[in-house]
Amino acid sequence: MIYARLLAACFFVIFTTPLFAGADPHPPQLNVSFLAPPAPIVQDGSTRLVYEMVITNFSNNKYLLDAVEAEAGAARFTFSGSELADIVIRLGAWGQPHEPTDRTIDGDRSVIVFLLIDLGNRKAPSTIEHTLRVLDDKGAAHVVVLAPLVVSTESPIAVAPPLRGDWIAGDSVNNRPDAAHRRAVLVDDGHAWLAQRYAIDWVQYQTANGVRTTWKGPEDENDSYFCYNQPIYSVAAGKVVDMVDGLPENVPHSGKYAIPIDSTTPLAITSSSRSGPIVTFCTRTCGPVPCE
Repeated sequence: MIYARLLAACFFVIFTTPLFAGADPHPPQLNVSFLAPPAPIVQDGSTRLVYEMVITNFSNNKYLLDAVEAEAGAARFTFSGSELADIVIRLGAWGQPHEPTDRTIDGDRSVIVFLLIDLGNRKAPSTIEHTLRVLDDKGAAHVVVLAPLVVSTESPIAVAPPLRGDWIAGDSVNNRPDAAHRRAVLVDDGHAWLAQRYAIDWVQYQTANGVRTTWKGPEDENDSYFCYNQPIYSVAAGKVVDMVDGLPENVPHSGKYAIPIDSTTPLAITSSSRSGPIVTFCTRTCGPVPCE
């Protein structure tokens, strides 16, 4: 009887083990989350999804992020090599673009992957499926398949221009390594936020001394810039719900900030439109500012 039970146990182990053969015996100890659900925007006629993936290494070992794959409906995207290095930043430090080490996730460290998916004329899918291809410190390859990421069902919102005349979007939504707004992650109330994900720096260009430039006069004075003291218009019907004023001005191109970077700007007017979203206008003008 004992022999029969032992034989049955061996039979069970032998014939059930192959069912688990595809599982990674040493899965990477990487926790993956996202700052916010991606919401579709329309830019230059294309539907785009702009969002951020946070990867935390819970082990003492190093991992090399070899590729990030995203499947959005019928569209498939693969980020690897220098293209991936350009959109990866270690928390607490700026990465060096085009360096392979930018894709290394050290033990007990985290990185943010800034993703931008261009769907062209396709509609945004309900979910995005992601796969990470990772190399451990022994060179072994691992595949990490994430749960589907839900995409916001909100339709892109059309707003009116906040300015009048000829203006240029000096730093609008893009995913280049030098995209300052795109990388401006700040923490408040224990949560990481990227309020500037869709921010735009509006500037005016004129010809001064035969050169197209944004200012005329002393470069380090705010009123030398053509955009200075120009009126700003609400982009939608609503009311002003908050306002901050009276803070010191920054000195242009000085590399220094008059107030901590995690504080508000010299003037911030927050307007709540009837449809729900919050719009914040930030200007370079201090002192009393009339609002109509």
